[in-house]
Amino acid sequence: MHSSGIYEIQNTVNGKRYIGSTILFAARFQQHWNDLENRNHSNRHLQFAWNKYGRIAFQFHILLYCDPENLLFYEQCFLDRFNSLYNLAQVAGSNLGYKHSEETKKNMSRAHIGLIPSEETREKMSVARIGIPRSDAVKLKIAKSHKGIRQSEESKRKLSKAHIGKKLSIEHKRKIAQSMIGKNVGIKRTEEQRKMNSEGHKGKVPWNKGLVGAQDAWNKGIPMSEETKLKISMTKKRRK
Repeated sequence: MHSSGIYEIQNTVNGKRYIGSTILFAARFQQHWNDLENRNHSNRHLQFAWNKYGRIAFQFHILLYCDPENLLFYEQCFLDRFNSLYNLAQVAGSNLGYKHSEETKKNMSRAHIGLIPSEETREKMSVARIGIPRSDAVKLKIAKSHKGIRQSEESKRKLSKAHIGKKLSIEHKRKIAQSMIGKNVGIKRTEEQRKMNSEGHKGKVPWNKGLVGAQDAWNKGIPMSEETKLKISMTKKRRK
């Protein structure tokens, strides 16, 4: 008989569960028990409930026996099945230290097709990832996965709303300015893009030499901040 599989810790008072996977049930159950009794369990929601209701309210159940290479797949199936959970993130994770087969990865991928996480699930996933730094390799993969993807108008509105009131640091602004240098050189715009640019600039005051001279005269004697100087410097570099 398998010693590995999927288990739950159920609160018999309110029906909430904690879903987990293990390669050895007895050792995992003992670890949960010791951590909860000593009030140092890594899952704060489960620990708070244990402190509130007492150990008599909780039961350990084995939900499924399976091979170690299929643990994440079946754990995710149970996480998707139950709604009221103590799990901080409803995404199966493992520290077993081995790589899953391509077949297991395909099964996990198929299990997520068509599943739309609820707002509560997204919030839990976000909380679970707070403070976890991303490596340069992960950042590169994320950037590549987003390359060529056009955002919908609704997504643009959400992003715009999320950034209202946020102030960028000088270093952040410097990085943005440097990343834009030379990006428009040699780029041929389509007739549609030119038309959109033309429409967008209608009614705006042209940036010509006379206007520049007038603004220089207007600003004469007025000290500029380091941020303003940086903006002017970056703008001149892009125009060269």
